[in-house]
Amino acid sequence: MNRVASPTSASYPERSRPSALVYALTAFCALAAGSAVADDFAYTYFEAAYVHSDGANGGLLAGSIDVSSNLRLRVGGTRLSESGVDLTAAGAGVDYIARVSETVNVLIGGGINYAEVDAGFFDADSTDASAGVSVRILASPNFEIEPSVGYVFGDFDDAVFGVDARYWFNRNVALQFGIGGSTADGSDAIFELGVRLGPQYR
Repeated sequence: MNRVASPTSASYPERSRPSALVYALTAFCALAAGSAVADDFAYTYFEAAYVHSDGANGGLLAGSIDVSSNLRLRVGGTRLSESGVDLTAAGAGVDYIARVSETVNVLIGGGINYAEVDAGFFDADSTDASAGVSVRILASPNFEIEPSVGYVFGDFDDAVFGVDARYWFNRNVALQFGIGGSTADGSDAIFELGVRLGPQYR
């Protein structure tokens, strides 16, 4: 689950209080990686991306580091702004990497996520736990796809889902596109376009 919750509420329906979508964005972006032989997939990288959701624009920074062949730590943060309303979300987690075959890795993990909304006259924040699963699939030597599903527990109990597509220009640079969503009422899809810097293989 490599990315990432989104804000929701009354007069400002989708932007007044943090929901599961932007929280999960960090997680979505963090449960992923790439390689031509999945047993050798590397999970030490840095990501930067442009993020868009229903008129709100911002950016995402995320990173991951291999602790062992089957364990990695991840952190990330997202900031979105629209019409004077700012959403800041950050998260950290740990994932178990099941190296199923030469072209498939399954990542199972959990983390802690924090989100804060600042609307000038209105502020709100929330801290939640998340858990999820993603499947990193090598479709060709330079192209990967990674669907993910998860759940956020705490102030907002919502299922989250997403998919990332990743094209590797070389062994250390990839272009990444992602889309995520949640079952929260009034939540919008989050789109992401960015780069991953780090080795494709261990």
